[in-house]
Amino acid sequence: MPAKVVAVDLQAMAPLPGVVQIQGDITKLSTAQAIIGHFDGQLADIVVSDGAPDGLTAAWDCACC
Repeated sequence: MPAKVVAVDLQAMAPLPGVVQIQGDITKLSTAQAIIGHFDGQLADIVVSDGAPDGLTAAWDCACC
């Protein structure tokens, strides 16, 4: 079975060939259901996330200075 890539973000994304894009909030059930719907009952082999709680970015920026 070929690889399937599903990208999710709150903001609109530039199109990428072969990537299913969902504009949504990963904390919402409707977004989770949309993601799961693209896997036709199969399990994902890997999940990668860059999600972080609000405010963490500012703390990370200060830690790197």
